Amino acid sequence: MSAATTDASAPESNGQPVIDSFLQRLAARDNPPPLRNDPASLRERLAAALRPRLPGTLNRRLLRAAHLCFAFYEQGQWTALALTDVVGGHRGSTTRTLEVLRDEGLVRRPREGRAAYYELTPEGEALLLSVIGPTAAAEPGGGS
Repeated sequence: MSAATTDASAPESNGQPVIDSFLQRLAARDNPPPLRNDPASLRERLAAALRPRLPGTLNRRLLRAAHLCFAFYEQGQWTALALTDVVGGHRGSTTRTLEVLRDEGLVRRPREGRAAYYELTPEGEALLLSVIGPTAAAEPGGGS
């Protein structure tokens, strides 16, 4: 036998420990850690989900769009002014970003009298659900 095959750190060729080790590696690969649903992680995943839908969008606008979408987890309808207060920044950049999301079919702006509210479309809701992950979406209250 060569020195490489007699090394004590080499796996046993006929023992259960080798199989157990292999099965543990497969289980770790097939069962990734659960998704984190803290606000920063959700906004990061929202930005990643929006990137292919908004090609060529500046990173700053993409992050603002993710932050705006995140607000819809909290509440179903928002005015542009209320969203600006939540997200920060200028109302004009909030409105422009909402229009980008509207053009993409993720939000709509129904009117109620003189007020215009933004709300998610079914497609926007599906995007937010996909970002939460299947386990959290199935739990009562959305899980976290």
